[in-house]
Amino acid sequence: MVTFALCVAESITVPEGDPSITVLLKVLRENHPRFKETVAFSDEARRMIMSMSTALDALNTIRNHASLAHANEALLGDPEAHLAIDSARTVFRYVDAKVA
Repeated sequence: MVTFALCVAESITVPEGDPSITVLLKVLRENHPRFKETVAFSDEARRMIMSMSTALDALNTIRNHASLAHANEALLGDPEAHLAIDSARTVFRYVDAKVA
């Protein structure tokens, strides 16, 4: 997982067990030096990324129970699948841009 690897690379302690993407993004945002930079509307930006990470948390269930990643009878519809994929891409593109 990208967020986990970034935490390890910066020696940021992550919760034990199997932390969710929401937890990892919060830890990364609160502890990675690049996320500590002050930007205009930083509170709003923080709220956006945390809201989107919550949405990504739902993506794990979808991946396991409504996609071709595992044998599933019921699959997500095309519009919802595009929404899930685009949401994940947006969050990870943001994280990549911040730490670059």
